[in-house]
Amino acid sequence: MDEKTKLGWRLRQAREEQRKTLEQVHRHTGLSLHILQHLEAGAFAVVEPVYVRLALRSYAEHLGLSPPAMLQQLEALWGLPPPVAPPRPAPRPRSWVQRLSLGLSR
Repeated sequence: MDEKTKLGWRLRQAREEQRKTLEQVHRHTGLSLHILQHLEAGAFAVVEPVYVRLALRSYAEHLGLSPPAMLQQLEALWGLPPPVAPPRPAPRPRSWVQRLSLGLSR
């Protein structure tokens, strides 16, 4: 069994242990049955990688599995670095009212 199949098998095994059907998971997560079936089969090329990450995270959370661990395995399989966090926005400049109340000069 290859690593992709093992990852999908973990999802299916966790779902079956919880006695949930794919239909129940679909209703709770909003993920399509088509995508759920492909995730369990280890066929991660079903949609674009960003959507696979989102679907895998949602499915893992629903099953009580560790989403970061599952995503890390997926990234290793694809040979991709983990997604980069978006940059923090720059602080807004203070208005003249804020500067005056803080006793700051121009």
